[in-house]
Amino acid sequence: MKLLIVTQSIDNRDPLLGFFIDWVKEFSKNFEEVNVVCLNEGYHDLPKNVTVHSLGKEKGASKLSFVFRFYRLVFGLRSKYDAVFVHMNPIYMVLAGLFWRAVGKKTAIWYTHKNVDLKLRIATFFTHRIFSASKESFRIETTKLIVTGHGIMTEKFLGGSKTQYDNIRLITIGRISKVKQTKKCVEIIEQLIRENKAKLSIVGDAAGSIDEIYKDQLVSLVQEKELAEYVTFVGSISNSEIPAILLRNDIMLHTSLTGSVDKVVLEALLSGVLVLTENESFKESLGPLGMFMDDSSVKSYCNKIIEFSQDISKAQMAINSGREWVEKNHSLKSLIPNIRKEYERFSTSR
Repeated sequence: MKLLIVTQSIDNRDPLLGFFIDWVKEFSKNFEEVNVVCLNEGYHDLPKNVTVHSLGKEKGASKLSFVFRFYRLVFGLRSKYDAVFVHMNPIYMVLAGLFWRAVGKKTAIWYTHKNVDLKLRIATFFTHRIFSASKESFRIETTKLIVTGHGIMTEKFLGGSKTQYDNIRLITIGRISKVKQTKKCVEIIEQLIRENKAKLSIVGDAAGSIDEIYKDQLVSLVQEKELAEYVTFVGSISNSEIPAILLRNDIMLHTSLTGSVDKVVLEALLSGVLVLTENESFKESLGPLGMFMDDSSVKSYCNKIIEFSQDISKAQMAINSGREWVEKNHSLKSLIPNIRKEYERFSTSR
């Protein structure tokens, strides 16, 4: 079977989407030929049976030219693919779903986000299958949905040696924004340092003008509270740098309210980092391990951090159980073959 993948970025250095390079490599092991259409192409080293076609964002192409080139590729490559995999962007299924149906291509979309809009509803109508990391990550009722777990290249995060420090090292990774509640992480460290030695690394950056304002307010807050010694704004990092920075930290603060399974939580658990989260999508899996915050107040976070830091055996048991859960349910090496099998199961007439 030959596959067409449509995605936003093919760039190993992309801080948000660099991980998708690993996905493409695994797809190449499970499909005879893989053509990738991406909005932006950067650095990559992919197998010989993978061909990347960029819509030209890296060259400054206009949005109108994106659309024309997209249609030219979808039509021109039609003899080189039997199945289509759209990653996270429903608009591509909206644009070409009818064509793919008409020419008998098997189509699927991967989507993991609580947001539901008209584009997603139209994409759901056109596609044959929807793959998502959890039931909370796709919020349209449909029989097309298949919950697969995330696809994590587990080998990248296992086996590293954690750095030991005298103080508690906290980390939060992701976009700096109100919905991620980055400010709460600063409030946690402010309260925690009154009685404990602790430091916080904020990995990620603002995206868009609203987030920039939020970040500026956060930087001002750190200065006003005289927390610069305890809070470090690391900025955006590439996906390849995440394993190393996780090994330098003890506890991840995951205060995001997005409601979907965030893969950085899974990467942290694999790396031996304990996670404290209030994201509802982790309640069932991490709640029994003591890592889900039923009470998400700043005080409760601080109490939980102190509790785990004082009971090392309890913390290690939680980490070990969390790692086993991720390996069992979110491995990339099991995800892609399962997607291949699903393509083989369904008919384009359905």
